[in-house]
Amino acid sequence: MRTTKARSSLIIALAFSAFVAAAQQQPSIIPQPAQLEWRQGRFLLNNETKLVFPEGREKDVPALAVLVRHLRTSISLDLVRVGETAIPSSNYIRMRLLELPMLGNEGYMLDITSRHIEIGAQTAAGMLYGLETLLQLFPPDVYRKTLVNRLNWSVRCVHIVDTPRFVWRGMHLDVSRHFFQRNLSCATSTFWRSTNEYLPLASDRRSGLADRDQKIPEAYGGGRMAGRS
Repeated sequence: MRTTKARSSLIIALAFSAFVAAAQQQPSIIPQPAQLEWRQGRFLLNNETKLVFPEGREKDVPALAVLVRHLRTSISLDLVRVGETAIPSSNYIRMRLLELPMLGNEGYMLDITSRHIEIGAQTAAGMLYGLETLLQLFPPDVYRKTLVNRLNWSVRCVHIVDTPRFVWRGMHLDVSRHFFQRNLSCATSTFWRSTNEYLPLASDRRSGLADRDQKIPEAYGGGRMAGRS
């Protein structure tokens, strides 16, 4: 009886260890996409990787500048941009503006194979959210603001289709009691895909209403609170 219990415990322990190991190999994506299918293989980013984007549309999609900035800062990699007519057979990142009503105004499609990465969306917002998901799949060092000496910059192959469940997605940052850097709000809202934010700039202890005369420390931008009185 004891031998049977010991074997059962061992099997459970091994199964749990395998589950944990598999979970650790899969990057966490925030928020969890509506459709996600992991696939075999990885896409390797290198100096030969091309960036495919419709010519003359750079200003319409700010996500392009975001991608270029991240890769240039942390990886010191300047991707060569080519138009749709010069798309290579492999080793490229392609950003496409599509006409797919199923994606709505904020949805996106992300397809990663060992040969290419493709992000498709109907709008600039959808393209930006797709890019943020792609960055989460890279090693966390991609978010660093200094050069990272890393030999292998790769992402696991996956197919993602994501659209928000709710139009209103917000957060509450209590900046009246805890000071934050000025760029935190924008970076956080993009990462979490929030569309609305509540920022209580100041709160009066007696009434809970903001005080217009309260000053902001110079280290956090200076100026005065723009609340109600």
